[in-house]
Amino acid sequence: MSEKELQRFCHYEDLMKEARKSAMKKAAKAKALADRPSSCAKCPYYQPDFKFRKCLFTRCPYGRDAEIFRKRPLRREKVARTERSLPKDPEIIPSGCKAGAVVMDG
Repeated sequence: MSEKELQRFCHYEDLMKEARKSAMKKAAKAKALADRPSSCAKCPYYQPDFKFRKCLFTRCPYGRDAEIFRKRPLRREKVARTERSLPKDPEIIPSGCKAGAVVMDG
């Protein structure tokens, strides 16, 4: 194979790779649009209990809603915070903590 034929072949291969990638992207986009829920409330990622957000993700995975943050936060956060007390033994207490302090998880 001559140098010129090799260049043509490589160029053809690159064109075919790009065509396959674009076809796969189009198919994936069409599938995502077909699987898209009719409203946010029917979406599997919808979070009605979050105080400041409506969605689990920072951007809607279906491209439905541009704004996932609530305009007004919920009055009460339904997700419970857990509290656990520090151990009574002063040797186990992490440095910088007081003996009667409560550590918040979350």
